[in-house]
Amino acid sequence: MDKQNKKELTAAYKGRKVVGGIYAIVNRQNGKMLLLSTCDLQGSRNRFAFAKEIGSCINLKLTEDWRKYGNAAFDFTVLEELSKKVT
Repeated sequence: MDKQNKKELTAAYKGRKVVGGIYAIVNRQNGKMLLLSTCDLQGSRNRFAFAKEIGSCINLKLTEDWRKYGNAAFDFTVLEELSKKVT
């Protein structure tokens, strides 16, 4: 990767629109949900998807149910999106 390409990729990353919000990790087997908030919904969604893919629990509060029901029982649900105000 050359320096110009690296600079372009860095600028694109820094210039992307970051959307925060409130989301829930829902256990479809027992109806429990864990409510969380984040400054970067896409990053949280990506971490959740990766954790499901490798079979790893992403939150200590979910560990017991994650082992009992398996990672397929959990869904990532966005409840509200919040855009950063332009200053």
